[in-house]
Amino acid sequence: MSAVFSPDGKHIIPGSGDRTIRDWDAEGDDLVYGPFEGHTGGVMSVALSQDGTRIISGSGDNTIRVLDGLDEKRRFETCGVNLYTVTICTRHGLATM
Repeated sequence: MSAVFSPDGKHIIPGSGDRTIRDWDAEGDDLVYGPFEGHTGGVMSVALSQDGTRIISGSGDNTIRVLDGLDEKRRFETCGVNLYTVTICTRHGLATM
């Protein structure tokens, strides 16, 4: 499972076996936002857009979810693929697997 720091270093967003995404205070142990639910498998990979406004997660349930801001707006599904890595191309703002 992966984790990602926010661009300002103040937040950490880890993957989780409990199928949720949480935004934690990197300087303490306080939960800032979440849990965000929706995956039916463990969250194996997490990436954050360069501006810190989108969280992209890859799960063992073979889906990618994009959390736009702090509200889930879009869900992208893949068929028959186990996702273990999600990367963001900051030059183009695109998520890749």
